[in-house]
Amino acid sequence: MFIKSDGEIVFLEIAARPAGGEIVNTLDKTFGFNLYEQTLRNELGLTVCFNTMKNPSYHVWVYLLLPEGKIKQTNTPQFKSHFEIAWNVAIGDTITYSSKSVLRKKAALVTLSNSDFDVLYNDFINLKTFQAVEVE
Repeated sequence: MFIKSDGEIVFLEIAARPAGGEIVNTLDKTFGFNLYEQTLRNELGLTVCFNTMKNPSYHVWVYLLLPEGKIKQTNTPQFKSHFEIAWNVAIGDTITYSSKSVLRKKAALVTLSNSDFDVLYNDFINLKTFQAVEVE
């Protein structure tokens, strides 16, 4: 979204709603700005509040994708940043694809945060080669 010099708020979402995935949570954690709340306030004609944090930390989220097969092991990545993993699968689950949807292939949601952008970025880049699960 953009705020024009005259105070007009311009949202850049084609569905006229806050973006999906973990974007709203990430904005809230990073800037203290809840886009769901502010969008509703805007629609109701109420004042939209822009209270930003003085020392925000940086946040990123990633879906770890699944290969097809029976899960024999889940792996935990090593990061310098604080992180949380919400697993959507367990050892013994058999994964087959009836759809090409990326969301059906999620092994886990990983959220990371760090006050040092470069450290967070390097952790994010390291996820490109991370194998979340091993299958038979």
